[in-house]
Amino acid sequence: MQFEDDAANSCDAFLMADNFSPSEYIRERLKGVRSGDETKKLQKLRSEMNAINHASQEMLKHNVFQNYQQFIDASKEISHLEQEIYQLSSLLLDQKQLIENMMQMTGDDKSSVQTASSHSASVASITPIQVLMQKMDGIASILNNMRSCDKILLYGEMMLLDPETKEDINRAMLVLLSDRLLIGNITPSGKYKYLLLNQYFKEHVVSFFIFSLESTFSLNNLAVVNVKDRESGAAVADQLLKLLVFPEQR
Repeated sequence: MQFEDDAANSCDAFLMADNFSPSEYIRERLKGVRSGDETKKLQKLRSEMNAINHASQEMLKHNVFQNYQQFIDASKEISHLEQEIYQLSSLLLDQKQLIENMMQMTGDDKSSVQTASSHSASVASITPIQVLMQKMDGIASILNNMRSCDKILLYGEMMLLDPETKEDINRAMLVLLSDRLLIGNITPSGKYKYLLLNQYFKEHVVSFFIFSLESTFSLNNLAVVNVKDRESGAAVADQLLKLLVFPEQR
């Protein structure tokens, strides 16, 4: 079988040569044929040529089909890639808008803090670092080792919801830094209370939840998107967020 394949390949190479001459080829094949056997030899040669021609046509059809199939597969991959690029662009636009809103909210918070501090210069200002160290266990080492260029952009409490039923699971605290997002879950101990002097030097008790640092995520691997929840109403839907953590999703 191997010998037949080698012979066929050798014959194909000979017929495809640039200097191939049909008349010379027939003359060589008829060399040494006895007188009277020329017709029989030519018929055999014709059968061989027909077989080679048929095999060449089948091979050509196969190659055309393979090329067409590869073209279809490549078109499908390009179409799928275009969809992913469009989805990624929409995701980045939503994230950009959300970050801009967060930055605007942070600017409003800073303005309100400056206004409140102007009422009484004698009241000691409480920094976000002090507040976070009081409210979240395990965060002190991260805040104490922050670089001079790092900042606390935003922090606040949120409710973790079941992605299917939208039912409350537990409270969580999110802290947005310049390069990462910190997430803390509420501790089993629940609420703590502390005494606070307001701007009129009146004492009042403020209660807050104590959280424990659970995880940190680099902003390079994190995307924040708005969740479109029509069933909960427009007011609630505007407050729902989903954190996409690559390669996994929360």
